[in-house]
Amino acid sequence: MSSIQREEKKELKIIRDFSFPDDYSKVVYYYDQVSQQYKYMSSDIIMISGYSVEELNLVGFKSIVKETVNSKRNSFTQNSGNDEEIFEEFSATYIIETKDKKIRWVEDNSFTKLDFKGNRIFSIGVLRDITEFRENIFNLINSKKRLDAILKLADVAFLLIDQNKKVSLINRKGAELFGVDDIVGADFGKLFTGRIKGESQKLFRKFITSYDDDQKVEVKFNTSRDEHLILWQKTLLKDEKRKY
Repeated sequence: MSSIQREEKKELKIIRDFSFPDDYSKVVYYYDQVSQQYKYMSSDIIMISGYSVEELNLVGFKSIVKETVNSKRNSFTQNSGNDEEIFEEFSATYIIETKDKKIRWVEDNSFTKLDFKGNRIFSIGVLRDITEFRENIFNLINSKKRLDAILKLADVAFLLIDQNKKVSLINRKGAELFGVDDIVGADFGKLFTGRIKGESQKLFRKFITSYDDDQKVEVKFNTSRDEHLILWQKTLLKDEKRKY
């Protein structure tokens, strides 16, 4: 048995014993770069692609990849006793078509062992199904666009204030109200200097400093052009530890 075969046997034993408990979105694999065959793939590859490892070796994984969104490859060396080993770190995101013609997003992260001539010998890596993650991101983006559109149509000024009373988010109507393009990071209280006067000023300061949830206050507000009677409503957001 050659040194390469002994190393392959050792690596195969390690990854066969390795698993992600209760996580069917990840697949561990060992790919022989010489024969261009998967010597091992955890069984969850069927749940991701619809193909078994034997079927993928027949059709080729590249045949189910419809698009590679991005890929990155970096080489590095590692000392092992008296020898210097060469490796490649590889990452990519694929859009694949499953056996039942569904589209899925898959992330690939692997390390490849090279010989002293730079030829690839084998790769050990993890495929991860990120379809649900991508869909959640797209839904979040679309939800934000819909929220912005609704707030614009409703003629509502929307501001998000952090625990330090700094503005962390403001919509277009809010910016128009203050007569500035960007007030993110500004002190919320100071924004009202000179804009609210008399008893309204005391009432509004109590409104922005108290921790009463779902509080409302109606005050006269001076914009850059004229005066408006504005109803302000406040909702407090808490984290998982119930902190503001």
